[in-house]
Amino acid sequence: MSTMPGGLFLDEREPMTITVVVPAYNSERTIGRCLEAIANSTEEVAEVIVVDDGSDDSTAEVAEGFGCRIVRLPRNRGPEHARQAGIKESRGDVVVFVDSDIVVKPDTIRELKRSLDVEPDVGAVVGTLSKEHPNPGFYSTYKNLYMNYILDKCPRYVDFIYGSIFAYRKDRIRLPRTFMRLGEDTELGELINREGYRILLNKDIQVVHLKKYGPASLLKNDFTIPYYWAHLFVKHRGWGRILKKRRFFHARSSQLASLPIPYLTVAALTFSPWPAMALSALYLGLNMDYFAFLRRERGWAYAAASVPVTWVDMAVMALGAAAGFAVTIAKMAARHGNLEGMDADLDEAAPRAGGGDDGVGVPLIRR
Repeated sequence: MSTMPGGLFLDEREPMTITVVVPAYNSERTIGRCLEAIANSTEEVAEVIVVDDGSDDSTAEVAEGFGCRIVRLPRNRGPEHARQAGIKESRGDVVVFVDSDIVVKPDTIRELKRSLDVEPDVGAVVGTLSKEHPNPGFYSTYKNLYMNYILDKCPRYVDFIYGSIFAYRKDRIRLPRTFMRLGEDTELGELINREGYRILLNKDIQVVHLKKYGPASLLKNDFTIPYYWAHLFVKHRGWGRILKKRRFFHARSSQLASLPIPYLTVAALTFSPWPAMALSALYLGLNMDYFAFLRRERGWAYAAASVPVTWVDMAVMALGAAAGFAVTIAKMAARHGNLEGMDADLDEAAPRAGGGDDGVGVPLIRR
């Protein structure tokens, strides 16, 4: 294989082609900006496939206005099914996934394609969120900066997929099928790593997230994701991962250690204020780097206001994780310790966070 400016080559004659897959569910408000940005890419895109994941709004009609191929799914099943349906229809050598509320930069797709040629054992490339976003409200800013901060602290090679923006090469891998409605991109990275391929997190590839958050949607999201992550923690031996890597996927050990502090602090107050003060100091110490980041980005007032918001957010994350552990342990007991088939069972008891997943899964193979 040879490399030339602007592309990757299977051989000396045939340039690799690109398919962009956009999973979408009730995305009429954002998908136009998403597709417009893809159309303005500096890299040639052979096809754009929008997978309408059972939307009941005008998502598909908006996408048709951009000349995209539309794959309509009969009902909403989440991003995993939508991605697999897009893969099934794709013809490109490189498949790029862009969430329907993401705006790529003109060079995003070109950089994803180039990054895939860094090393022969890189099976997928992941981007990150820009600090820039169009929603100036406190909670939208908070969530956007939080994700930028968390991903920036990750190493160059990671064990997860960030589903909003990533790409892979068909001549190296076929994406495995996972059976979780949410958290599926995290597990996808684990499965890719197990087959001997690395995942490159290119922090120079930054995209804009259009999603708007209020206090209720922020807390709902931050309850639901840990609910699924608790299952992954059991399934993929989270304690061993934390001891070895000092993180669980993209969550750092300091963040994980912060989760029970709100509850311990409240419990300590029933005995004496001193343990509660000590726990509060521990909470600040564990998260000081994050608060300093917020101060640099938005000033002292914003950082100060974020301290209690983060405290409440940590409490909600802990509650979500506790619920996920409870359901996982109950299902394991019913199955006599067998985790097989539990991913779908977990969904039955899960809250719905929305989002856009029918396609036939294919095994992960190496060539």
